[in-house]
Amino acid sequence: MEAQAGVRYWHFNMIFDLVRPTTGYVQRYSGSNNWIDPIVGLKIVPRLTDTLSLVFKADIGGFDIGSRLTSRDRAGLNYTPFRHFVVEGGYEYSYVDYEKGGSIYDITLNGPYFGIGFFF
Repeated sequence: MEAQAGVRYWHFNMIFDLVRPTTGYVQRYSGSNNWIDPIVGLKIVPRLTDTLSLVFKADIGGFDIGSRLTSRDRAGLNYTPFRHFVVEGGYEYSYVDYEKGGSIYDITLNGPYFGIGFFF
């Protein structure tokens, strides 16, 4: 089990076109925003065998410093066929609630993830 603390950098860039059906007139809107959230979290990696382990990660942050609230939760399976190599896959859920300076983001992202890592 590991306790974790750090920061998460967010960058949003949006461009969209509004087309008026009666005239065909296109009006483009765009904007971007950046901020940093402090986060705290927990990571648990129970071993199943010498090469397989489960992975559970959860963090929460924002605390009205950057966003109001952000969270990221992940559950997966690690396969470590040799000492400095890992393959990980599972499911992740991320959430951000941000409202400052006229920008509002209330976003939920979730789905499968897959990664390969080398470590020393």
